[in-house]
Amino acid sequence: MSDGWNIDHSARAREAVLRNPWEWASAALIFLLLLFSSYLKSDVSKVAQPAVYDFLMAATVALHVILRIRFPKELGWPVLLWLFLMLGYGLGALDALLPQRARDFMLVMSYLIVSFVFFTAMVYDDPKRRLPAIWWGYVGAALIASLTGIAAYFGFLASGEFYLRFGRVTSFFNDPNVYGAFLVAPTLFVACRLSLSTSFKDLLLLPVLGILVLGIFLSFSRGAWGNLLLSGAVFMMLAFITSRSPVQRFRLILVTALAAGCGVAIIAWALSSESVSDLFAQRFSLSQSYDVGEGGRFDRQINALQQGLTAPLGMGPAQWEEITGLAPHNVYLNILIAGGYLSFLSYLAFIGLTLVRGTKAVLRQRGAYQPYLLVAVAALVGHAAESLIIDVDNWRHLFLIFGLCWGGIALAAREAREEVEQWQVAATRQPVMADGFHA
Repeated sequence: MSDGWNIDHSARAREAVLRNPWEWASAALIFLLLLFSSYLKSDVSKVAQPAVYDFLMAATVALHVILRIRFPKELGWPVLLWLFLMLGYGLGALDALLPQRARDFMLVMSYLIVSFVFFTAMVYDDPKRRLPAIWWGYVGAALIASLTGIAAYFGFLASGEFYLRFGRVTSFFNDPNVYGAFLVAPTLFVACRLSLSTSFKDLLLLPVLGILVLGIFLSFSRGAWGNLLLSGAVFMMLAFITSRSPVQRFRLILVTALAAGCGVAIIAWALSSESVSDLFAQRFSLSQSYDVGEGGRFDRQINALQQGLTAPLGMGPAQWEEITGLAPHNVYLNILIAGGYLSFLSYLAFIGLTLVRGTKAVLRQRGAYQPYLLVAVAALVGHAAESLIIDVDNWRHLFLIFGLCWGGIALAAREAREEVEQWQVAATRQPVMADGFHA
C-alpha cells in the first residue's frame, strides 16, 4: 500500500513510451524546449526581441498543431478572460502616444498567452510523459543557470561580468529579479521529489536543492527571496493537508529540516565573503532611496494608481514608463494603466480563478499528478504576491506556471468525470432481482 503520492515509473510505463514513438518524441522535444528556457539574454531596448527559447517554442507549437493537440474544455474561462484583457489593451492603445511600443507589447503578450494555452494542452493530453519532461527540463535549465551564475559571481568564469549586473547574478537573464524568480518553482519541485523519495539515491537531489537556493540568494532579489519563502510555506501547508499517512508527513518534516539546514549553511558560507555580506545588508534594507521618498517605488505606485483610476480605458500598454520614465513595479497597476478597468478586472479574475480552482483540484485529486499541480499552485501564489513589487507580466516562466496549473485543473476535472462514469457503469451492471430491487 502506498503511503503517499504515486508517480508511475514502472516497466509497463517505460514500455508504453517505446510503443508510442510520437509520444516519446513529443516528450523529448518539450524537455529540450524547457532546457533552453533559461537562456533569455537579449537587447533590453527591444521589447519584442525573441530568444532561442521563443524560436523553439514556435516550432514545437506548430509541430503539435500539425500532428496532434487536444484542448481541454476547462480552458474556456481563462482564455475568455485573456481575450478581455487584450481587448482592454487594444482600446487603450487607440489613443497611445507611442503606438509602436503598444503593438510590440501586445504581440509579446499574444505569444505568451499562446504558450499558456499550449502548456495547458500538453499537460492535459499526455500527463504521464509530458509532465515529467516539462518539470525535469525546467529543473535542468534552472540548474544550468544557477551553476553558471554562481561560477561567474565567485570569479570562476573569465567572462563572468556578462552574467552579473550591479554585483547581482543574472546568469542568462537580463534582470536578476527574473533570474531569481525563475528558480523558485524548480526549487519547490526538487523539495517535493525529496519528500516523496523512498530511495537513498534520491538524496543526490540535495546538492541540486542547495545550488538552486544559493542561486536565488545570489540574485539579491528581495522579491525572489520573499517568493521562495511564501511559495515554500504554501507548498508545506498543502502537502500536509493532502498527505495520507504519518510516514509522508514525517518525510515532509525531514525534507523541510534538511532544506532549511542546507539553505542556512549555504547562505552562511556565502556571507563569509565581505562583498556578499555588504550587498546582502544593502539589499535586505527596506528603506532604500528607490523605495521610499519622492520619486521612490511606493511614490510611483501611488501616482500610477491615481492615473489608472482617472483613465477607465487606459492609456495603452508600454506607455506609462516611456512617457514618465518611471515604472510602478506593480503588475496590477501596470495593467490598470495600460488597459483600464476591463484589463485590470480580467487579470484579477484570472489569477483568482486559477488559485481557487487550482487549490480545489489539489485538495480533490488523489492521483499520480497531484504533486505536480501542488508545486505549480504554490509557485503561483508566490509570483502573484511578488507581482505587487515587480513587473512580471512578460515573464515567460510565469505563463508556464499558468499552463501547469490549468493543465492540472483540467486533469482533476477529467478524473472526476471518469469516476462518475465508472460509478454509473458499475451501477447499471448490478444484478436486478425479480421484484425490481438491486441485489
